[in-house]
Amino acid sequence: MTGRSYTRQVRGMPSVADAEELARDLLEPLASRWVHVLAVAARADGLTPAIAGEDDRQVFVVAAWWRDLGTRPRYGIPGATRSTGPDTSRRRGG
Repeated sequence: MTGRSYTRQVRGMPSVADAEELARDLLEPLASRWVHVLAVAARADGLTPAIAGEDDRQVFVVAAWWRDLGTRPRYGIPGATRSTGPDTSRRRGG
């Protein structure tokens, strides 16, 4: 790894507060999923001192807040996990 920051290519990156707000709006009604997301985001935030670059730290925490948005039934596959995408792709021959 070169240590290069790829986040500079992201335009209009949401703030951590915006990411949390969207996650809360969509996932709080799914009580157990929301508790899980809170734990993931807290863990990610605790790991940020190990990440060089403010932009990279921000992307890391935003991704933690948003990692389960696809589990919201209206916006994704109910019960989806992070492995669902690759698994679905394999089943479809992708």
